[in-house]
Amino acid sequence: MKILIMCDSFKGTMSSTEVNRIIEESIQPYFVHHDVLTFAISDGGEGTLDAYVDATNADLYSVAVNNPYFEPIGATYARFNDTAMIELASAAGVNLIPKRLNPLETTTFGVGQIINRAIESGVKHICLGLGGSATNDAGCGLLSALGVRFYDKDDNLFIPTGKSLKDIVRIDTSQVSKKTKQVLWTVVSDVKSPLYGPDGAAYVYSAQKGANKEDIKVLDDGLRHFAKMVYQLYGIDVQNIDGAGAAGGVGAGMAAFFDVKIVKGIDFFIDLVDFKKHLPDTSLIITGEGTLDKQTLQGKVVYGISHLAKQHNIDVIAVVGQLKDEELISLLPLSEIIVIHKDKLPMEKIHRHAESDLRLAMQSWAFNKTAKIN
Repeated sequence: MKILIMCDSFKGTMSSTEVNRIIEESIQPYFVHHDVLTFAISDGGEGTLDAYVDATNADLYSVAVNNPYFEPIGATYARFNDTAMIELASAAGVNLIPKRLNPLETTTFGVGQIINRAIESGVKHICLGLGGSATNDAGCGLLSALGVRFYDKDDNLFIPTGKSLKDIVRIDTSQVSKKTKQVLWTVVSDVKSPLYGPDGAAYVYSAQKGANKEDIKVLDDGLRHFAKMVYQLYGIDVQNIDGAGAAGGVGAGMAAFFDVKIVKGIDFFIDLVDFKKHLPDTSLIITGEGTLDKQTLQGKVVYGISHLAKQHNIDVIAVVGQLKDEELISLLPLSEIIVIHKDKLPMEKIHRHAESDLRLAMQSWAFNKTAKIN
């Protein structure tokens, strides 16, 4: 029988591939009569690029772009045949400016620069992994880099950020290149949030990007204005598109100007690694992510894997760094949950001992599991 290991990255500490490897090494001696298989996975957020490369052996390319404050940095994207995987966080992520977070000012412009370089290299299919963004600009920075022009009431051209979305009065798409329009677009999202409102991008996610209560209202009003402009100009209601609020509204921005397919990150990777073919003779799945919280229910890895396994009557064990809400356990079809850090610890300490703590937790679980069987 088979044991499948399919964990997301543990944000800021270990990639999906690293987590899977440590779990495999920790439990294999206790399950010598099982085939243990690992699959790198992501929900579309941090770790998407690593998971894609692991699954496809794609080549990596480095490009010079701008970070969320328009400062020069280097970023990397992956290419497999004529498909490019671009991780938004590589140019617009919170990890790039952890001590200067301010979604009123930050931009996704650098993400558009990566996309341009990929298209110039001959890519025909762009997969854009959302998640981990430091932005709330509805993707207007990204769109500006691709040729969409935004104008204010004085007909001045500008690149909207979170605080200036409200200033858009005219949009011109005549400068978007033919190549860009012809690209096949897949947006890989880690959430299904609407664009604005109490469950939207600003109110749910911008606080963790540095916004205070007053900022959140400004950001939400800006997203509402952006949606209003798109509807007036193009008749597209971006508010009601699943994933519109992902990455500070990038999902909505892409859907407004390009023929994009927005897919759940977990579904994208399940198909990519042909995961389902292994399910008929699988006895156990081990999945996990850094933190189990309310965002897990938006369609993140533990949610997606556990519900898929339930359809095949397969037990699922979730390994998580921290559990933020005990009530979530009853909402997920899990046979067991392993919480590595039951006490609240500073992130510095968690990072320092992440690998050894995971290894110890899994060895302890495997020993106890096999002891009960024997």
